Amino acid sequence: MRQVVAIALGVLVVVAALAVVLVRHYTSTRYIQGQLARSIARSTEHLYRIRIGSSDVSLRRHSLKLSDVELLPDPAEVESRIQNGRLPATRMAFTANSLTLEGVDFWALVRGGLVARSAAIDSPRVIVHLDRKIAALGGPTRSHKMPHEVLAATRRAIRIDTLRVAHGDVRYSELALAGVRPGSIRFADLSLTAYNITNRRDPKRRPIPAVAQIHFLLAGAAPSELNIAYDLFSPALRLTYDGTVGRMDGRAFNETLLDLEGCRVKHGQLDSTRFQFARQHLPGSGGD
Repeated sequence: MRQVVAIALGVLVVVAALAVVLVRHYTSTRYIQGQLARSIARSTEHLYRIRIGSSDVSLRRHSLKLSDVELLPDPAEVESRIQNGRLPATRMAFTANSLTLEGVDFWALVRGGLVARSAAIDSPRVIVHLDRKIAALGGPTRSHKMPHEVLAATRRAIRIDTLRVAHGDVRYSELALAGVRPGSIRFADLSLTAYNITNRRDPKRRPIPAVAQIHFLLAGAAPSELNIAYDLFSPALRLTYDGTVGRMDGRAFNETLLDLEGCRVKHGQLDSTRFQFARQHLPGSGGD
Protein backbone atom coordinates (compact mmCIF):
# COMPACT_ATOMS: atom_id res chain seq x y z
CA MET A 1 0.00 0.00 0.00
CA ARG A 2 2.82 2.39 0.88
CA GLN A 3 4.44 1.66 -2.45
CA VAL A 4 1.23 2.53 -4.31
CA VAL A 5 0.92 5.79 -2.37
CA ALA A 6 4.56 6.64 -3.08
CA ILE A 7 4.11 5.96 -6.79
CA ALA A 8 0.92 8.07 -6.87
CA LEU A 9 2.67 10.95 -5.11
CA GLY A 10 5.59 10.65 -7.50
CA VAL A 11 3.25 10.83 -10.50
CA LEU A 12 1.53 13.89 -9.04
CA VAL A 13 4.87 15.61 -8.48
CA VAL A 14 5.94 14.89 -12.06
CA VAL A 15 2.62 16.11 -13.46
CA ALA A 16 2.80 19.28 -11.35
CA ALA A 17 6.38 19.90 -12.45
CA LEU A 18 5.41 19.44 -16.10
CA ALA A 19 2.49 21.81 -15.65
CA VAL A 20 4.80 24.45 -14.18
CA VAL A 21 7.29 23.98 -17.02
CA LEU A 22 4.54 24.30 -19.64
CA VAL A 23 3.03 27.40 -18.06
CA ARG A 24 6.44 29.04 -17.75
CA HIS A 25 7.16 28.21 -21.40
CA TYR A 26 3.88 29.74 -22.57
CA THR A 27 4.44 32.84 -20.41
CA SER A 28 8.14 33.28 -21.16
CA THR A 29 9.42 36.47 -22.77
CA ARG A 30 10.52 34.57 -25.86
CA TYR A 31 7.20 32.79 -26.37
CA ILE A 32 5.00 35.85 -25.72
CA GLN A 33 7.11 38.04 -27.98
CA GLY A 34 7.07 35.37 -30.70
CA GLN A 35 3.30 34.94 -30.56
CA LEU A 36 2.67 38.68 -30.60
CA ALA A 37 5.20 39.20 -33.38
CA ARG A 38 3.48 36.64 -35.61
CA SER A 39 0.05 38.11 -34.94
CA ILE A 40 1.23 41.68 -35.58
CA ALA A 41 3.07 40.64 -38.72
CA ARG A 42 -0.09 39.04 -40.14
CA SER A 43 -2.35 41.98 -39.31
CA THR A 44 0.06 44.73 -40.50
CA GLU A 45 1.78 42.93 -43.38
CA HIS A 46 5.10 43.02 -41.48
CA LEU A 47 5.12 46.80 -41.08
CA TYR A 48 5.52 46.68 -37.29
CA ARG A 49 7.77 44.78 -34.92
CA ILE A 50 7.42 44.22 -31.19
CA ARG A 51 10.06 43.91 -28.50
CA ILE A 52 9.62 42.90 -24.86
CA GLY A 53 12.50 43.50 -22.47
CA SER A 54 11.51 40.92 -19.85
CA SER A 55 8.56 39.04 -18.38
CA ASP A 56 7.79 37.85 -14.87
CA VAL A 57 5.09 35.30 -14.05
CA SER A 58 3.67 34.24 -10.70
CA LEU A 59 1.52 31.12 -10.73
CA ARG A 60 0.56 31.64 -7.11
CA ARG A 61 -0.74 35.18 -7.66
CA HIS A 62 -1.94 34.49 -11.22
CA SER A 63 0.00 37.52 -12.41
CA LEU A 64 2.09 38.37 -15.43
CA LYS A 65 4.28 41.44 -15.94
CA LEU A 66 5.91 42.52 -19.19
CA SER A 67 8.57 45.23 -18.99
CA ASP A 68 9.99 47.62 -21.61
CA VAL A 69 7.39 46.98 -24.32
CA GLU A 70 7.91 48.52 -27.77
CA LEU A 71 5.69 48.37 -30.85
CA LEU A 72 7.45 50.26 -33.64
CA PRO A 73 7.58 50.36 -37.44
CA ASP A 74 10.27 48.06 -38.78
CA PRO A 75 12.96 50.35 -40.31
CA ALA A 76 13.83 47.89 -43.07
CA GLU A 77 10.17 47.41 -44.00
CA VAL A 78 9.56 51.18 -43.97
CA GLU A 79 12.51 51.75 -46.30
CA SER A 80 11.32 48.99 -48.61
CA ARG A 81 7.83 50.47 -48.76
CA ILE A 82 9.21 53.93 -49.47
CA GLN A 83 11.15 52.52 -52.42
CA ASN A 84 8.07 50.70 -53.71
CA GLY A 85 5.59 53.52 -53.04
CA ARG A 86 3.63 51.39 -50.57
CA LEU A 87 4.18 53.33 -47.33
CA PRO A 88 0.81 53.86 -45.59
CA ALA A 89 -0.28 57.42 -44.86
CA THR A 90 -0.84 56.66 -41.17
CA ARG A 91 1.82 55.16 -38.90
CA MET A 92 2.08 54.78 -35.15
CA ALA A 93 4.55 53.91 -32.40
CA PHE A 94 3.89 52.59 -28.88
CA THR A 95 6.17 52.10 -25.90
CA ALA A 96 5.46 51.41 -22.23
CA ASN A 97 7.56 50.86 -19.12
CA SER A 98 5.42 47.89 -18.12
CA LEU A 99 2.18 45.97 -18.63
CA THR A 100 0.93 44.09 -15.56
CA LEU A 101 -1.91 41.57 -15.52
CA GLU A 102 -3.50 40.29 -12.30
CA GLY A 103 -5.95 37.44 -11.94
CA VAL A 104 -4.82 35.94 -15.24
CA ASP A 105 -6.52 32.91 -16.78
CA PHE A 106 -3.35 31.17 -17.98
CA TRP A 107 -5.29 28.53 -19.90
CA ALA A 108 -7.01 31.26 -21.94
CA LEU A 109 -3.60 32.88 -22.46
CA VAL A 110 -2.13 29.63 -23.80
CA ARG A 111 -5.06 29.39 -26.24
CA GLY A 112 -4.37 32.91 -27.53
CA GLY A 113 -6.95 34.82 -25.50
CA LEU A 114 -6.63 37.40 -22.73
CA VAL A 115 -8.73 37.06 -19.58
CA ALA A 116 -7.67 38.94 -16.47
CA ARG A 117 -9.15 40.60 -13.43
CA SER A 118 -7.08 43.72 -14.00
CA ALA A 119 -4.47 45.20 -16.32
CA ALA A 120 -2.18 48.16 -15.65
CA ILE A 121 -0.04 50.02 -18.19
CA ASP A 122 2.69 52.26 -16.81
CA SER A 123 4.03 55.27 -18.74
CA PRO A 124 2.73 54.45 -22.24
CA ARG A 125 3.91 56.69 -25.07
CA VAL A 126 1.77 56.70 -28.22
CA ILE A 127 2.63 58.61 -31.39
CA VAL A 128 0.27 58.63 -34.39
CA HIS A 129 1.41 60.34 -37.59
CA LEU A 130 -0.70 61.08 -40.69
CA ASP A 131 1.03 62.18 -43.90
CA ARG A 132 -1.52 63.91 -46.14
CA LYS A 133 0.98 63.97 -49.01
CA ILE A 134 1.11 60.18 -49.13
CA ALA A 135 -2.69 60.00 -48.85
CA ALA A 136 -3.09 62.44 -51.76
CA LEU A 137 -0.82 60.29 -53.94
CA GLY A 138 -3.17 57.38 -53.51
CA GLY A 139 -0.94 55.43 -51.16
CA PRO A 140 -2.22 52.25 -49.54
CA THR A 141 -5.08 52.84 -47.14
CA ARG A 142 -6.69 50.61 -44.58
CA SER A 143 -10.21 50.85 -43.24
CA HIS A 144 -9.84 51.69 -39.56
CA LYS A 145 -12.17 49.62 -37.40
CA MET A 146 -13.78 50.87 -34.22
CA PRO A 147 -12.96 49.06 -30.94
CA HIS A 148 -16.29 47.19 -30.87
CA GLU A 149 -15.66 45.94 -34.42
CA VAL A 150 -12.16 44.76 -33.52
CA LEU A 151 -13.42 42.88 -30.45
CA ALA A 152 -16.33 41.34 -32.37
CA ALA A 153 -13.92 40.03 -35.02
CA THR A 154 -11.60 38.49 -32.40
CA ARG A 155 -12.27 34.79 -32.07
CA ARG A 156 -10.36 34.31 -28.83
CA ALA A 157 -11.79 35.32 -25.46
CA ILE A 158 -10.96 38.85 -24.37
CA ARG A 159 -11.97 40.13 -20.94
CA ILE A 160 -10.34 42.72 -18.72
CA ASP A 161 -12.49 43.67 -15.77
CA THR A 162 -10.43 46.76 -14.88
CA LEU A 163 -7.84 48.58 -16.99
CA ARG A 164 -5.65 51.32 -15.54
CA VAL A 165 -3.19 53.56 -17.36
CA ALA A 166 -0.82 55.91 -15.54
CA HIS A 167 1.61 58.61 -16.70
CA GLY A 168 0.58 58.30 -20.34
CA ASP A 169 1.53 60.61 -23.19
CA VAL A 170 -0.30 60.60 -26.55
CA ARG A 171 0.74 62.72 -29.52
CA TYR A 172 -1.09 63.02 -32.83
CA SER A 173 0.72 64.73 -35.70
CA GLU A 174 -0.38 65.50 -39.23
CA LEU A 175 1.61 66.72 -42.23
CA ALA A 176 -0.50 68.95 -44.47
CA LEU A 177 -0.35 68.81 -48.27
CA ALA A 178 1.62 72.06 -48.37
CA GLY A 179 3.36 71.50 -45.03
CA VAL A 180 7.06 71.15 -44.31
CA ARG A 181 6.71 70.09 -40.68
CA PRO A 182 3.79 68.23 -39.11
CA GLY A 183 1.39 69.97 -36.76
CA SER A 184 0.94 68.10 -33.47
CA ILE A 185 -1.52 67.93 -30.62
CA ARG A 186 -0.48 66.36 -27.33
CA PHE A 187 -2.47 64.72 -24.55
CA ALA A 188 0.01 64.77 -21.68
CA ASP A 189 0.05 63.28 -18.18
CA LEU A 190 -2.76 60.93 -19.17
CA SER A 191 -4.42 58.59 -16.68
CA LEU A 192 -7.27 56.22 -17.45
CA THR A 193 -9.51 53.82 -15.57
CA ALA A 194 -11.82 51.57 -17.61
CA TYR A 195 -14.16 48.70 -16.73
CA ASN A 196 -15.93 45.83 -18.52
CA ILE A 197 -13.73 45.43 -21.59
CA THR A 198 -14.80 42.13 -23.15
CA ASN A 199 -15.99 40.36 -26.29
CA ARG A 200 -17.83 37.59 -24.43
CA ARG A 201 -21.42 37.94 -23.23
CA ASP A 202 -22.51 36.58 -19.88
CA PRO A 203 -25.63 34.51 -20.74
CA LYS A 204 -27.00 35.13 -17.24
CA ARG A 205 -26.72 38.91 -17.38
CA ARG A 206 -27.64 41.77 -19.65
CA PRO A 207 -24.54 43.21 -21.40
CA ILE A 208 -22.93 46.02 -19.41
CA PRO A 209 -21.36 48.89 -21.36
CA ALA A 210 -17.66 49.47 -21.02
CA VAL A 211 -17.04 52.71 -19.15
CA ALA A 212 -13.90 54.80 -18.82
CA GLN A 213 -12.73 57.97 -17.12
CA ILE A 214 -9.71 59.75 -18.59
CA HIS A 215 -7.73 62.72 -17.26
CA PHE A 216 -5.07 64.53 -19.30
CA LEU A 217 -3.54 67.88 -20.16
CA LEU A 218 -4.88 69.03 -23.54
CA ALA A 219 -2.03 70.42 -25.65
CA GLY A 220 0.12 69.76 -22.60
CA ALA A 221 -1.58 72.67 -20.81
CA ALA A 222 -5.35 72.44 -20.07
CA PRO A 223 -6.52 70.02 -17.34
CA SER A 224 -9.22 67.96 -19.06
CA GLU A 225 -11.56 65.10 -18.22
CA LEU A 226 -13.41 62.65 -20.47
CA ASN A 227 -16.08 60.14 -19.40
CA ILE A 228 -17.09 57.41 -21.86
CA ALA A 229 -19.81 54.73 -22.01
CA TYR A 230 -19.41 52.30 -24.91
CA ASP A 231 -21.63 49.35 -25.87
CA LEU A 232 -19.07 46.85 -27.15
CA PHE A 233 -21.72 44.30 -28.19
CA SER A 234 -23.79 46.51 -30.47
CA PRO A 235 -23.14 45.89 -34.21
CA ALA A 236 -23.55 49.63 -34.76
CA LEU A 237 -21.75 52.38 -32.88
CA ARG A 238 -23.42 53.10 -29.53
CA LEU A 239 -21.23 55.57 -27.69
CA THR A 240 -21.75 58.46 -25.30
CA TYR A 241 -19.19 60.73 -23.71
CA ASP A 242 -18.92 64.00 -21.87
CA GLY A 243 -16.13 65.99 -20.34
CA THR A 244 -14.51 69.27 -19.47
CA VAL A 245 -11.54 71.30 -20.69
CA GLY A 246 -9.89 73.67 -18.25
CA ARG A 247 -8.69 77.21 -18.84
CA MET A 248 -5.50 77.50 -20.90
CA ASP A 249 -3.29 79.91 -22.82
CA GLY A 250 -4.35 79.86 -26.47
CA ARG A 251 -0.72 79.89 -27.61
CA ALA A 252 -0.46 76.24 -26.55
CA PHE A 253 -2.26 75.38 -29.81
CA ASN A 254 0.51 76.88 -31.98
CA GLU A 255 2.28 73.53 -32.17
CA THR A 256 -0.78 72.34 -34.09
CA LEU A 257 -1.89 75.44 -35.97
CA LEU A 258 1.39 76.92 -37.17
CA ASP A 259 2.62 73.89 -39.11
CA LEU A 260 -0.78 72.46 -40.05
CA GLU A 261 -2.78 75.54 -41.04
CA GLY A 262 -0.09 78.23 -41.25
CA CYS A 263 -1.66 80.50 -38.64
CA ARG A 264 -0.53 81.50 -35.16
CA VAL A 265 -2.19 82.47 -31.90
CA LYS A 266 -0.33 85.50 -30.49
CA HIS A 267 -2.38 85.98 -27.34
CA GLY A 268 -5.65 84.95 -25.73
CA GLN A 269 -7.14 82.52 -23.28
CA LEU A 270 -9.37 79.50 -23.83
CA ASP A 271 -12.06 79.59 -21.17
CA SER A 272 -13.08 76.38 -19.43
CA THR A 273 -15.80 74.48 -21.25
CA ARG A 274 -18.01 71.41 -21.08
CA PHE A 275 -19.03 69.11 -23.91
CA GLN A 276 -21.35 66.16 -24.42
CA PHE A 277 -21.81 63.69 -27.26
CA ALA A 278 -24.18 60.79 -27.85
CA ARG A 279 -24.06 58.35 -30.73
CA GLN A 280 -26.98 55.95 -30.51
CA HIS A 281 -27.17 54.88 -34.15
CA LEU A 282 -29.35 51.86 -34.80
CA PRO A 283 -29.07 49.79 -38.00
CA GLY A 284 -31.46 51.18 -40.57
CA SER A 285 -32.44 54.23 -38.51
CA GLY A 286 -30.49 56.64 -40.73
CA GLY A 287 -29.64 58.98 -37.88
CA ASP A 288 -27.84 59.50 -34.58
